[in-house]
Amino acid sequence: MTASISTKGQIVLPKQLRELDKIQPADDFHVTRLGPGKYLYQRIQKPRQQNATLTIGKDGLPIFRVPKGAPRLTTEEVKRLEAELP
Repeated sequence: MTASISTKGQIVLPKQLRELDKIQPADDFHVTRLGPGKYLYQRIQKPRQQNATLTIGKDGLPIFRVPKGAPRLTTEEVKRLEAELP
């Protein structure tokens, strides 16, 4: 697979890799030069954020509680939360 360098000097990873590893804009990487023309990129793990939760309200309807800065939920994650409801 080939990555390219943008006109701004940024490395552009192929979409397939970004999706496979759930790489998001603003993710940070540590870069190590292994030798002439050889580099190792490792994603820096950020502190774990508080995630959204799904509960049942007093009226019996589901309520999503989403803390500020919580990551976006995928459809699969919403279905998992629904399945965990009492």
